[in-house]
Amino acid sequence: MKRVKLTVAYDGTNYCGWQVQPNAVTVEGVLNEKLTELLGEEITVTGASRTDAGVHSLGNVAVFDTETRIPADKISYALNQRLPEDIKNVHYHDDETHIRLLLEKYDLVPSRGISLAAATVRGLILTVSHKEQIGELYPQVLETLVYGACRELFK
Repeated sequence: MKRVKLTVAYDGTNYCGWQVQPNAVTVEGVLNEKLTELLGEEITVTGASRTDAGVHSLGNVAVFDTETRIPADKISYALNQRLPEDIKNVHYHDDETHIRLLLEKYDLVPSRGISLAAATVRGLILTVSHKEQIGELYPQVLETLVYGACRELFK
């Protein structure tokens, strides 16, 4: 199972807020529905914050867990094709995809499996929080952390 982070922008005019409510159209409800259709498994999005009815957001952060092997960038693209015009995923993040690419780049073969590498590096990534706080330096910070951790683990 992997966790995917989304940063969602929306015009809240047509929604009864973020959080799922019975008999009401909400941003979270639309995301759950579209991701479930897309991935073929029940998806429940967890938002970092909520908005009230009619309130807009440029960057509401949410995560969901999935069994899919589809890379996060492909999920993001396909999700945006299915979402209404007033909701868009503006950023995605999938630690394991980045980790796998960096392992391949440095020809580091995990002796104890990719899941160990992913778990180890995910812990390091959490210490630097997320991309928005690091800005343009994020790729270099992530690469340095992954390379350093994996070089020690898999020599």
